[in-house]
Amino acid sequence: MYYKAQYQPQEFEVLSLGQRKLSPYAHILYVKKGHILLRLGKEELFLTPGSCFYIPFDCLFQITALQGCHLDRVLLSPRLKSQTKIYPQGTGKLESPFLLEVLDKLSQSFSPIVNEKMKHLLDVVLDELASLRPITCKAPLKISPEIQSQLKCRQVIRCVKSGKKLDKLLNQDPSLKTLLAQYTDLI
Repeated sequence: MYYKAQYQPQEFEVLSLGQRKLSPYAHILYVKKGHILLRLGKEELFLTPGSCFYIPFDCLFQITALQGCHLDRVLLSPRLKSQTKIYPQGTGKLESPFLLEVLDKLSQSFSPIVNEKMKHLLDVVLDELASLRPITCKAPLKISPEIQSQLKCRQVIRCVKSGKKLDKLLNQDPSLKTLLAQYTDLI
């Protein structure tokens, strides 16, 4: 990573299972539209539109983005750990209307080539983050039938990745074929 922080907007057209990984970067996740399932250790959190969540440096996590999700992500370089500013050590929800406004401005001024305005806005994000403390939360899972269908697809994808045959799974439950066609690019 060339800069102290990097902004990445992401749009997910289909259900997307991220890898469970230990990241050297700290992350700020801002869900603009859709839903995200965030797995931290053995816990799974359900992030709704408007949620802003912080993941510290060297944290094991996995992101599952449901179909139609728009996610803004700010990555913080591990070099920031050695600076005088103290960034949060734990995971949690960030509740700062100012931070959300700055993230919205970042998305409006985004370009693949980092410009001065983006550098300035990223510095503002870093300053604001240093003054915040993440709020630990356990979001209750109130899940709509559409989201339950996507979670069923996620389970099928996990089974396929672990070595089970897709044809065998489809024979067990014929409704899976339409769900997989609707939410994934697997079929």
